[in-house]
Amino acid sequence: DIMRLVSDGIVANKTPTQIKQEITDKYNKNKSKENPQDYRIDRIVRTEMNSNMNLMKLQKWKMYGFTKYQWITTGDERVRAEHRARNNRVYDIDAAINGEDIFPGGSLNPEKKNINCRCSSVLFK
Repeated sequence: DIMRLVSDGIVANKTPTQIKQEITDKYNKNKSKENPQDYRIDRIVRTEMNSNMNLMKLQKWKMYGFTKYQWITTGDERVRAEHRARNNRVYDIDAAINGEDIFPGGSLNPEKKNINCRCSSVLFK
């Protein structure tokens, strides 16, 4: 249900703050200012938005006939080792879209979800 709220929010061109507020209003019964649930909601919104945006970008590139993309990290010390190893490498769009491989920000395989991933992708020609 949260993923649907995030996806619907992206389609409606809502900001991450607006999407977080909708999720908070729906699920957060304890609305205190120092609720640890707020961080969790922020993390979920960031993760799902990045995942959805990267997946849509890959699908669009595939639609235009492209087959490869390049993985780009944020390049700081918080990048996980697996993603650092993928930085600037070229990957197959079909493998990412079909769930055979992870993609920046996400995976279609729930067991390989990239929580809090800040990576992105660029088209590789």
